[in-house]
Amino acid sequence: MTLEKFKGNVLTEEEKIYRLKQLEKVCEVGEVDKEFLPFLFIINLYPVVTTQCCCGHKGKEKPHVDFRSSFSVEDTINKIIRPLHELHPGITVELFTECERLRYCLWLP
Repeated sequence: MTLEKFKGNVLTEEEKIYRLKQLEKVCEVGEVDKEFLPFLFIINLYPVVTTQCCCGHKGKEKPHVDFRSSFSVEDTINKIIRPLHELHPGITVELFTECERLRYCLWLP
């Protein structure tokens, strides 16, 4: 199975399983920011899956985490992003629509 198989705006259970296996692999070889691991495990319990993250190396960019959602765009905004923003007003969101797989990026303060 390859990532190219998964397209569209909504995360499927099959894609989530695939991406979680990929996360396990990068964790095993140390190719993930260790500071993010506790958050990744928590985030991935929800109807989303993380696709990448960065803890903001050397102050060049803010920490961020990208994810795909099992919800529609409207439900993702209302059920995930809006409540997060209310709890943590410094969080900003970027939506990547230029690719075949819609994903969201949460920029952390």
